[in-house]
Amino acid sequence: MCKALYGAETKHTSIATSYNNIGSVYKSLGDYGQALEYHTKSLDMHKAIYGAEANHTDIATSYSNIGSVYKSLGDYGQALEYHTKSLDMCKALYGAETNHTSIATSYSNIGSVYKSLGDYGQALEYHTESLDMHKAVYGAEANHTDIATSYSNIGLVYNSLGDYGQALEYYTKSLDMHKAVYGAEANHTGIATSYSAIGSVYNSLGDYEQALEYHTKSLDMHKAVYGAETNHTSIATSYSNISSVYDSLGDYGQALEYHTKSLEMLKAIYGAEANHISIATSYGNIGSIYYSLGDYGQALEYYTKSLDMDKAIYGAEANHTDIATSYNNIGLVYYSLGDYGQALEYYTKSLD
Repeated sequence: MCKALYGAETKHTSIATSYNNIGSVYKSLGDYGQALEYHTKSLDMHKAIYGAEANHTDIATSYSNIGSVYKSLGDYGQALEYHTKSLDMCKALYGAETNHTSIATSYSNIGSVYKSLGDYGQALEYHTESLDMHKAVYGAEANHTDIATSYSNIGLVYNSLGDYGQALEYYTKSLDMHKAVYGAEANHTGIATSYSAIGSVYNSLGDYEQALEYHTKSLDMHKAVYGAETNHTSIATSYSNISSVYDSLGDYGQALEYHTKSLEMLKAIYGAEANHISIATSYGNIGSIYYSLGDYGQALEYYTKSLDMDKAIYGAEANHTDIATSYNNIGLVYYSLGDYGQALEYYTKSLD
């Protein structure tokens, strides 16, 4: 309609916004090629409207969106480049020393890229800058979702560092703040996500009873929010998390049941034939359960499905951690089968 109103070849902010919105949908669907195409169209149109060298919030947003797509693709160099462009433009717009939510968000995005790169020192630095700025904007004692998110991001870095005490502390701060914002008895995705994060820490600590309790709380709340019979990614994630606890407990039957529930829900959401990183991860998780059960044929089948889907998503020749993990998993199966030639081949692929 916007093209019909303004002209198919016209540069207009409404058309650029539509491109942006379509890009966001494709990113949610896991179609990162299309997402990148539409977000780039949005960026190019905004530059044509405001000027190629102009500083404008719409351009900064486009940079951020493109950075997020590159992060999802595992191209962290490009992700860092675009998120930094967004940060620099926000600083040019609002002032380098100004406290502003857009600058704080850019710090957070950059922190998340550094975490994915395994540079936890830089990740912690940027997430802390984001937290400090949000507190400066809203008030040091304020309860706000942006502050809660910063606590959660910092907890995630500590969790990756294996500092589970600090991770639990920050995740609990995030949970308490979400409850303060939405109500202690409220059903809300922010609270459910905090429950999930805390459950994951307890799983890492080997406290499986607590882990199961928190992941179940998260599942129940997500069902209360979205509907008990609804297919939703958050519910699928809860199923996967509960499965991981059962896996840690050595209850592979229950683990397989919950991972299968997660996989079926993801296929219902994205399409039975869709290529999506969440589906690829589910295949890998189910493969791991079969490996633990000693069913190497099924393990090999699911690990190969995961590998093929990762290649379809990232590119057959792409270098990506998910592809490397799949190679390693397949090598592990062949080693267990005593096929050392194939094991060596896949282990080498993973290394290279």
